Amino acid sequence: MQDIEQLTRDFDSVEGWQKHVGGLMKGGKAKKSFAIWQKADTKFVAPLYQVRKDKSDVAKYQIVAWADRDVNVGDLENLGAQIPLGTMRMEASTISPYLYKYFGDQLEVNKIFQSQLGAFAKVIANQKNYSAVAYAKVGDKDYAFYIK
Repeated sequence: MQDIEQLTRDFDSVEGWQKHVGGLMKGGKAKKSFAIWQKADTKFVAPLYQVRKDKSDVAKYQIVAWADRDVNVGDLENLGAQIPLGTMRMEASTISPYLYKYFGDQLEVNKIFQSQLGAFAKVIANQKNYSAVAYAKVGDKDYAFYIK
């Protein structure tokens, strides 16, 4: 697990941002994602919990969750276990796993986690081991930047 306080300090510079936010570096996306981070109305770095892993006949999926406060990982896992695999497949197929764009309220899994636990959640169509997330809110849009 990454040191959350150190990550937060590192994200004060584009060099620190590039060092930690891996998959976003191609095609000039680092500057774009760092600009989003810098202008965010609300932002924080938090541990990222893999609360459920599952697979279908064609792909692997995971639900990841995070919050700006301490959360009970058992509660996150219990809620993740209640999400149907079909919902996970649908949401994972519509959003890039290297998310640096709005993910917000249209996603059913995030709505469930927000309403029941006050946490954010997202389905990813792979099972990479991310350790933390940099969350940013710009206006009414939510952004997540995964950190290995």
